[in-house]
Amino acid sequence: MKSIKKIIVLLIFALLICGCNNEEIEEKKEEPVPKEEISIMEYGKYKDIKLEDIESIKIIKYTVGGDNPTEYNDFDSIKAIYDKLAAYKVGEETEMVCEDNTTSYVFNMKNGDKYSISIECNWFVIDGKRYLVK
Repeated sequence: MKSIKKIIVLLIFALLICGCNNEEIEEKKEEPVPKEEISIMEYGKYKDIKLEDIESIKIIKYTVGGDNPTEYNDFDSIKAIYDKLAAYKVGEETEMVCEDNTTSYVFNMKNGDKYSISIECNWFVIDGKRYLVK
């Protein structure tokens, strides 16, 4: 009889502990996570792209009619493209998808590295996720 009482007390104690943990998890989910909007050129791996280290930029526009690549090697064009992208902010994540209007910017760096920024309709595609362009 004493062992049954111990088991019941332990079960009640375990349920109380589990109940407390679930409340903490639910409270954390309800708290809004502030997301600071930052320039795409300051976001994640793209902050490694330094204007002075860019050798060329290839812009590839994908539409229903196919792809249309253009490469820029002169500093003035590279700077204009870089500055245009730097003005865009990464917004909230979205589930929207667009398959017939994508522009990719491929940065060829002087050290051989490559970075690609894709804008699909009006959102960035970063590591398979989409974020609004602000």
